[in-house]
Parts: sequence; C-alpha cells; structure tokens
Amino acid sequence: MIVPAGTTNAPITVSTGDAFSTSSQMFYVPAAIVSIAPSNSPAGSMITIKGNNFSGALGMSFNGTPTSSFVVSNNATIGAVVPPGVLTAR
Repeated sequence: MIVPAGTTNAPITVSTGDAFSTSSQMFYVPAAIVSIAPSNSPAGSMITIKGNNFSGALGMSFNGTPTSSFVVSNNATIGAVVPPGVLTAR
C-alpha cells in the first residue's frame, strides 16, 4: 500500500463491498524537515525548523548532539537552541 500525499496521523479504515473496519491503533506519518533558518549559526542560537508532523516530538539533536532546549510551536514549526560543540550538522 502506498501512503497517499496529504495523509495525516489517524486510524486506518478498510472498506469492502459489505462493511468497513477501522483500526484501534493510530497510523503515524513520520516527521519531515523542509527548511532550517538560519542554516549557519553559533552554539546557543535559536533556529527555526519548518516541516511536517512535529507534534509530539520527544527529542532533537544536531549531528547526534542533543539540544538542551526545543519548542514545538505547531505541527509544522520547531524552535531549537544549537548545542555547544556542534561544528557541522545534517
């Protein structure tokens, strides 16, 4: 099955000619980063990350180094502090 574009986190429903059934579990679309601004910033700076499916984020890291502070503003925006010691991240 191919997940259609625009799909959001939700239960899955399967329909047949006779009936339908909806899962009791949620299907979660993975987070995706679209942009980072600024793309070059010193440790301690706040950056903005835009993308999709950020609600419920539990952690964030820069090239494996966890940030000490991040805020999920909405499902498409995160603000994060660049941690010390990060030279290059992707």
